[in-house]
Amino acid sequence: MHSLSILSSNKDIIIELFKKAYIHNDIELSHIGTRKRKFVETQAIIISVIYEYFKITLNQLGYIIGKHHATTLHYVNLYEDVLCSNDKNRILYELLADYINEELYGAGGNESYNVFSKDNKELKILCKRLILENKELHANMQSIRALVNV
Repeated sequence: MHSLSILSSNKDIIIELFKKAYIHNDIELSHIGTRKRKFVETQAIIISVIYEYFKITLNQLGYIIGKHHATTLHYVNLYEDVLCSNDKNRILYELLADYINEELYGAGGNESYNVFSKDNKELKILCKRLILENKELHANMQSIRALVNV
């Protein structure tokens, strides 16, 4: 059996993440545990946020959601490769990330931004956000090129 080495305050934050995400995406009780796209995508976003902000292994994440660690890895990759390009999914991710930042660092925790004061995990999150922005810019450039070449 897995033991979760998570602080009690962090457990409360994680529970609240699930609540916020389910409410935000209108996940009903009947959706939980199904393969409905809406539920799976919401789970992928939640798991990605938790994986980014807490020092939790994939096995522990799997334990939290009652899935194999390979499923949690799939969820993280699903968000990074597919879901992050959708505005609705990115909004949920940012809503959850902002909630965690506020809970961990206080109100306005992100406003005083200094890269040199960030740890590796925080820099990784920043990097992912910049990669996403780069993908969006690339897609916009491709659209513009397609219009110009028409």
